[in-house]
Amino acid sequence: MIADTEDELHAFAARLGLQRSWFQDPRVRSHKRLSPARPGSFAAETWHYDITRSKRDLALQLGAADVGWRDLPDLIKHRMAHGTCRSEQPRLSSTETQGGNER
Repeated sequence: MIADTEDELHAFAARLGLQRSWFQDPRVRSHKRLSPARPGSFAAETWHYDITRSKRDLALQLGAADVGWRDLPDLIKHRMAHGTCRSEQPRLSSTETQGGNER
């Protein structure tokens, strides 16, 4: 799940009952990522939450916009250039609901 701003994303994630520790931030070094993404790079702008199908369904009920995973790079590039993903709503990709623990 992505959004126009991190604040918007975290607020919507909280409405879904997601823990802040589940936030995927490529700018931060972690046990999975040996070096953080370079600030200002496309990789640095791919912050998101992975969500399960049930959380995705709830997000859609709460007003999130459904987008295909192939649209995500263009939405992120647009957000980088214009500060918005072209919508007021958090965006969901069907690839974010494949497997994983219930969140």
